[in-house]
Amino acid sequence: MAYRFLGLLLPLFFLTGCASRAVLQAPDGNRWTAEDVIHLHIDRSSAWESLFAAMKVKLEVGDNRWSASGSLQYQVGEQISFQFRKPYRLVLGDVFLTPTRLVYWPPFSTPQVFEEFDSLSLVDFFPLELPDWDVRDIMPFPFGARSSGFQLDTVITSGETYLLNGRSANARHFLVASAIRGEILTERIEREGREPLLKTYRKYVIREDWLVPTEVQCETEESGISLTWKLIKPALRAAPRNSKF
Repeated sequence: MAYRFLGLLLPLFFLTGCASRAVLQAPDGNRWTAEDVIHLHIDRSSAWESLFAAMKVKLEVGDNRWSASGSLQYQVGEQISFQFRKPYRLVLGDVFLTPTRLVYWPPFSTPQVFEEFDSLSLVDFFPLELPDWDVRDIMPFPFGARSSGFQLDTVITSGETYLLNGRSANARHFLVASAIRGEILTERIEREGREPLLKTYRKYVIREDWLVPTEVQCETEESGISLTWKLIKPALRAAPRNSKF
């Protein structure tokens, strides 16, 4: 059960909560409601004008490890692109992603445009040992690059922590979130016919009064594969929170 997995990760919240770091002020000055937490993260689709960051990506498959670096850009409307630096670019290529379109530039070839890519997975693009995750889901933000709005179905409150269950298009999301910090701490994404994706948000920074994840781990339940993003010195341009954008 997804909630069983989230329950196992609850200690992560209490451990990270002890660290001293900046806290994003809740609307009432005390704690975030579950709905406020959701909007704090999904409202980026219309509020974030642009984000640019250097990035590092680490892939671990059993005892094997690979890493690469490059840059990531986010534009309003859930448009995300990332480019790898040499020599990684000569192997991995570049990606431009929207909720409904994917453009991939393979090394030494012409761009490939996919208007409908629900059947595509990571192994269709990158010559690495990867699960059949949806490319949208592994993006280093809560809810990935969703193709529709988010419907919150269930809220369970446990002290200063929320267990949240909801859906966006054909994906289900099971979340652990902090009512004090407004941070989504863990996320499990389930899509029919695909291996579940488990995401842990290890670090956030505050930029322009918004939360920006800067270290995100994507992993499988059983096969021992993990993909970790690190966003370095993210620069964000965004509308003020609670404005009408």
